[in-house]
Amino acid sequence: MSTASSRPSTRTNLLRRIHGAIFATVACTMIIALGSATPVWAVGQKHTLTTDNGATITLTHPGEWTAVRQANVTTLIRARAEAFRAMDPDGRAGIPQMTISTDDRTDHAEAVRRLAEIAAERSVPPNYIEIGGWPALQRRFLTQRPQAGGLPSGSRMVMQITTAIAVGNQLVRMETWVPGEASEPAFLEVEAIGRSLVPSVQGDPASVTQEIENLRNGIAPGGPLSILPPQGSLNSALSQTPGTIVTESASASKGSLGQVPAAGLASADGASVRVATTAQRDSELEIAVSPNGRNIVYGTNNLYYFSNNGGQTWAATTEGMNGNDPSLAWGPSGTFYAANIASPSTGMSVSTNNGQTFAFRSNVYTCGQAGDPACGAAFPDQEHIAADQFNVTATGDQVYSAWRHLNGNWGIVCSNDNGNTWSTNGFFSGGDFPRVAVGQDGFVYVTLMLGARAGWAQPSSTNI
Repeated sequence: MSTASSRPSTRTNLLRRIHGAIFATVACTMIIALGSATPVWAVGQKHTLTTDNGATITLTHPGEWTAVRQANVTTLIRARAEAFRAMDPDGRAGIPQMTISTDDRTDHAEAVRRLAEIAAERSVPPNYIEIGGWPALQRRFLTQRPQAGGLPSGSRMVMQITTAIAVGNQLVRMETWVPGEASEPAFLEVEAIGRSLVPSVQGDPASVTQEIENLRNGIAPGGPLSILPPQGSLNSALSQTPGTIVTESASASKGSLGQVPAAGLASADGASVRVATTAQRDSELEIAVSPNGRNIVYGTNNLYYFSNNGGQTWAATTEGMNGNDPSLAWGPSGTFYAANIASPSTGMSVSTNNGQTFAFRSNVYTCGQAGDPACGAAFPDQEHIAADQFNVTATGDQVYSAWRHLNGNWGIVCSNDNGNTWSTNGFFSGGDFPRVAVGQDGFVYVTLMLGARAGWAQPSSTNI
């Protein structure tokens, strides 16, 4: 695995490629010509995308579908974009949506290997085929729709249809969600759109045939995949009824600035010290610590707490914060950053006095903003932030925020001015539950769920 020698220096240098390592972790108006991979529609439209290396790919789709470009992905929606944005989450959940992304790989062999890795994301075997003169796969499976708390309350099941094609050194991926109760023609229509892809260049037929045969026999370029079986706990979690979003009242107890031990001082390393004292249920816990270990901020779905003596005593922040999917980071400027759901946005607040008080600074990402056909819920869910503690720009701390987009993708944006402004488009890729960290090399590392397994992503220098 190679890593670019230059490190990101601004908020425009973000995630680019999903690496190969995988750890354990409607009814539609169409006619399918039997015996043919080519659909015959009463009304057909063509949509052309330009990949990072300048090549083009063209898809044909029925006129009922609308293409919306957002950052590095294109979304096809079986509705008009304006009408789709005006729908509530329940309404949007009933509309088939296809996300199309292109991923620049080192060479064609690595792109073919990505096909094998995508196949390993799920236990459902794919169908390896040729699309547009290149090796490809298609797969469909019924799965539970990701939920943000109890939203949306519509169809809980979706048919997820994957089409992936190794076009030269590009991996083209189409992920489509169709309501699970839709009929077979709706699923066939999505698969036909995927097979309609026509690239500007085609591969060598004999080589492509051999690549497809190798994939069918479990042979991937570069040797066997490093894969562990999915964890049983994930399958158990999928059967659970999603919880509800907890938003505590602003009138909840805020404690006092005087830091007093609620349950005694820690007498030794590893000893427990009570942090929360309000008799409220605290969940989704987060923590951030200054490099000297003296200043600590602790976030919950109820309140935020701070310690200025290395965690021996704690007090609640006195103003500016109520937790809701909290996430925390510390920046080299000495600022503590706290992100929370602020529907329809992620709200960013900051503390410049080591956690005693927080003040709202900015909205990080807003669902339904220009170019966004809409998040899968009314807000970016499960946001997670990180600050670069090693590389500071001339304009301030570099802070990154990733979230569940709840449409099959996760997104990430960044700020290079202490969280005052954020990249407007962001970067989006397939997966769920992203968690972000920044290395001393300046690269951003994201771990995420890929189906029933976990993977990770790393950026290379790309403008977004």
